[in-house]
Amino acid sequence: MSERTIHLDADQRDWRCRKIRIRAHRWYARVELERDGYVDAVSSRGDTAELPTAYTDVVEKVQDAAVDRLWYDGYPGSFTWSNGSRWVTLPVPFTEVEAAVGALREAELQNDYSGLAALAGRLTLPIEDWLAPGERELLRGVDFHSPPAVFLRFLRGKARSSGLRLNGRATAGSVWVRPTLPTAEKQLREMFPEQYPGWVDRWSGHVDSGDTLHRPWVGGRDQDLSQHAAPVQFRLLQLSLDHECRCGYRGRAAMTAVSTLTTTRHGRLVCGFPRTSPGRVTWPW
Repeated sequence: MSERTIHLDADQRDWRCRKIRIRAHRWYARVELERDGYVDAVSSRGDTAELPTAYTDVVEKVQDAAVDRLWYDGYPGSFTWSNGSRWVTLPVPFTEVEAAVGALREAELQNDYSGLAALAGRLTLPIEDWLAPGERELLRGVDFHSPPAVFLRFLRGKARSSGLRLNGRATAGSVWVRPTLPTAEKQLREMFPEQYPGWVDRWSGHVDSGDTLHRPWVGGRDQDLSQHAAPVQFRLLQLSLDHECRCGYRGRAAMTAVSTLTTTRHGRLVCGFPRTSPGRVTWPW
């Protein structure tokens, strides 16, 4: 994607012309509305060029949703943006570039913010559902599409910012989660309700239903790696000079088999498997 500039006013050579610039980055596209000259011209006439509150509010929703979406897709870096009267910046996925340009044009020229609201709705992730209480398995391709390790890292960050403990684990095609609210975080919210308006504790009294899937145990420090394994038994081979040996020799002839056969072959015939260190075999006389 090449850099583009879209002019919103008729006279494109006028320094007061408002513009939308599109710059491609490695992980996303930067759609930026430039109002610098327009604000200077309006301010020189004694008018105000500040953006309406409804405008800035919906822009912040788009920015927050877009940042979460890009981190969810695997972007590891940070962002810089602006929502002031001179510059409005939206970091969006490449698939939403045209929608972002159209939404900014409608908001700037027609005071119509429905396009920005629709864009925020498409970019918003179901984070509240992912962090709901209860033990469950989120499947890739059904509940999320990013790689499980990337998704788990993103979800851990969102849980940490919400004061939750995720208790998550990634598998080849899914992520197991069990969000819980630590006791210290619960007490903090109860002591300072003004800092957490609308907070409702959904995790403390939650009880999993009986039909939920059980998370497979992958072990820990106390895992018994030998559980259900057949113990190894070392058997002492008893050789008798009065009986026929498995290699086909009888009596003392069995003792001289070492000189006629290789020790490895003799051990294979007697024990059923090749000996790796035949030199340690001793023969009683």
